[in-house]
Amino acid sequence: MNGKPKFLTAGDAARYCQVSLNTVKNWIGSGLLPAFKLPKGHYRIERDVFRRFLEAQEMPIDPEFFGEESARILVVDDEAAIVQFLQRALSHEGYDVETAMDGYEGLIRVGQFKPDLLLLDVRMPLIDGLEVTRRIKASADTKKIVVIGMTGQDDPEIGRSLVAAGARTCLKKPLVLADLLRVIEENLGGARRESDRPSSRPDLVSER
Repeated sequence: MNGKPKFLTAGDAARYCQVSLNTVKNWIGSGLLPAFKLPKGHYRIERDVFRRFLEAQEMPIDPEFFGEESARILVVDDEAAIVQFLQRALSHEGYDVETAMDGYEGLIRVGQFKPDLLLLDVRMPLIDGLEVTRRIKASADTKKIVVIGMTGQDDPEIGRSLVAAGARTCLKKPLVLADLLRVIEENLGGARRESDRPSSRPDLVSER
């Protein structure tokens, strides 16, 4: 995988998971972590198998460790609690996450960070999310960035206006993490293919 060795040692797995070597051997012995034994008794674990093990156990996945390029997400919101929550949650999912606290800073970070996807609050000081979206979509350098809006307001017109400006969709706050992750996964596939197709999801996703 992109120059990474195909097989890991039990020690590699232990260091990654920050557990003892005996813990990894117990996982292998119980069948939880598939591995094979070399003639001298050392274990080898396929890198892809180890990744699936981490996913099944809901452990963090480091894309760099697996030779993968991590998708970049920029979170722009003037509420610090939301920014911190999203940064932790999305980083845990393996995304490369940067943040900004208003639309002006967000536009600067777009140029510096070059995100694949922008999570953008609609109502912010200095420059609101609608104007940020318009500027991003007006530039040849940034128009392929996937924009997903967020709003705490109940007015469906907000979501429609944002989508008309070029966003894929607009999610209703408070965010439902499972829904957010699903929308991100669906739309990042399009970003990697440099597709500019609109999302088939509704303009405004209601809280469940």
